[in-house]
Amino acid sequence: MAAQECEFCHAELDSSDRFCAACLLPVAPSHPASVALRVDPAEIRLDAGEQRCSLQLFVDNNDAVEPLHIWLAGESDDRAVLLRFDPDEVVVPAQATATVGVAVRAPRPRAAGSLTRQLLFTARDGWREITVSATLVQSTPDWRPAVRIVLVLFGFLFVVLGSFMPWIQGSATALLTTQAIRDVFSDPDGVLQWQRLIEPLARIVVLILAVLMVVGLRRRARTLMRESAVLIALLTAGLVISAAIAGGYPGPSYGALFVWFGALLGYIGAALAVSPRRPRDGGRFEADRDQ
Repeated sequence: MAAQECEFCHAELDSSDRFCAACLLPVAPSHPASVALRVDPAEIRLDAGEQRCSLQLFVDNNDAVEPLHIWLAGESDDRAVLLRFDPDEVVVPAQATATVGVAVRAPRPRAAGSLTRQLLFTARDGWREITVSATLVQSTPDWRPAVRIVLVLFGFLFVVLGSFMPWIQGSATALLTTQAIRDVFSDPDGVLQWQRLIEPLARIVVLILAVLMVVGLRRRARTLMRESAVLIALLTAGLVISAAIAGGYPGPSYGALFVWFGALLGYIGAALAVSPRRPRDGGRFEADRDQ
């Protein structure tokens, strides 16, 4: 550190005696802008599961004529990242550059997506300080799209299979035939005749809704998937309940159970289309929102 020699003198007003003393006073360097702090790399990306990385700090004292004693410190903008300097104190000779290694340990993001943190590094020499920043980007795999696709496709498969199985115990699989249409016109008051006509039409509507559920998956329209699944379950349940009340049937058969299970899978898949919220551990969260 630079020092300046000073002299202090004292004299009495009524005396010719004079006392002087010399001392050295430390002074700040006259060229504070001569020191520079650099970080490499300036941006770090951690893939899924990674928590540790390393970088380097460079303290440039190239324009100075005296060595500098530097203390280093740092933190992240959310104070969640652990930074370890090796070393955290360094003497930089004049016309030279000192290199300091920094070990970084960052917690994983709590939600799927990308989390960006700012790392702030500070170098102090006792008189002034300089700061440099680096960007840390962490990403975690988003398993929701794959699970959503699997659930909706399996739901579609169960609904299709159930549409060709018996829905009501004691009743055969009802398919739309010309004979069923003629029976309705010949006996319009017969409950069984109407069931033979309505149930095949309901199966066709269920198949159309199942297709719409898959179409919503492709377009990322969670509302279409969710509403299709709900309509499938309600339509099947309404038909089974009306048949049990009006026709005296004991209850649903395995075909209706297949359809309901498929509708449940489709609804869960639609729920997974909702994007996660901003994480609570700080930083800036970036994730695509399904439309």
